[in-house]
Amino acid sequence: MDKKIWVVVADSTRARMFNAEMPHDPLVELPELQHQASRNKAIDLLSDRPGRDSNNNHSGSHTVGHEKEIKSQEALTFAREISKKLETSYHQQQIRRLYLMTSPQMLGLLRKQLSPEVRTVIAQESDINLVKEDPAIIRSHLPNKL
Repeated sequence: MDKKIWVVVADSTRARMFNAEMPHDPLVELPELQHQASRNKAIDLLSDRPGRDSNNNHSGSHTVGHEKEIKSQEALTFAREISKKLETSYHQQQIRRLYLMTSPQMLGLLRKQLSPEVRTVIAQESDINLVKEDPAIIRSHLPNKL
C-alpha cells in the first residue's frame, strides 16, 4: 500500500507535511514548505513596496492597520501555496485521507483555498498549532487509526 494518509501541520510561516502507510503507523515527515515573507516584520515588507512616502506624517494606527493587512496578505499567499501543493498531490493520487492541524488563522485561510476535490478527503481539521512539535507529539493529537 502506498502512503496516502497525509497530515499537514502549519502556521503562517511554516507547513510540515507527514504521511503514513497504514492507519496505525507513525508519521513520516516530508519536505516542509516555508514562507519567508511571513517571518519578516511588517515594516520590512512595507519598506520594499514602491510608492511609499518617506514622510512619516501619517497616524500610527493607520500604519499598524496597514502592517496587519500586509501580514494577513502574506498568510493568504502561503495558504494558497499549501493548497496548491495539496491539490497537486491529490491529482497525483498521493492523498486518500487528509488531516489538517493548523493555527486557527491558517485553518480559516486553507478552508477558503482548498479545492472541492481536496476537501472531500479531509478526515479531520484541528485549529491547533503544533508546527514546532516532535512528530510523536503530533501523532498523539490524531486518532489511533488514521
